[in-house]
Amino acid sequence: MSGPSGSTACETFVDALGLKSLFTTFMGKASKKNKAIDAPASEETSHTLSIVSSLFTNLSSESPARIRLLAKFVENNYEKVDKLLEIRESAQRRLADTEADIEQETKVPTSRDPWPLFPHRCLRI
Repeated sequence: MSGPSGSTACETFVDALGLKSLFTTFMGKASKKNKAIDAPASEETSHTLSIVSSLFTNLSSESPARIRLLAKFVENNYEKVDKLLEIRESAQRRLADTEADIEQETKVPTSRDPWPLFPHRCLRI
């Protein structure tokens, strides 16, 4: 949904009632039948957010399709916005955990013994 025909593809997606399926998946309300064969939730969320991003990028500001997309975010007491904030907070937590792990791995031992750096390389006798 990008490139020269991205705008047309996005308009067609919205006109074909793709928003209902997209936001059902986004909110995690996919049917049990489809969940057995679908990708993991994080991958599914990533794909869904990518489609939403493409829609916002390629739909013109005053088009009816963009208005429909925006309306999806305000319906049901802004539940889609709340979901976006949950996804962002989860991503921030994962990033902080990963950064802490990297920080821990890059700390150099204070002793002069080089073996703690490479315990899997050789055996000490």
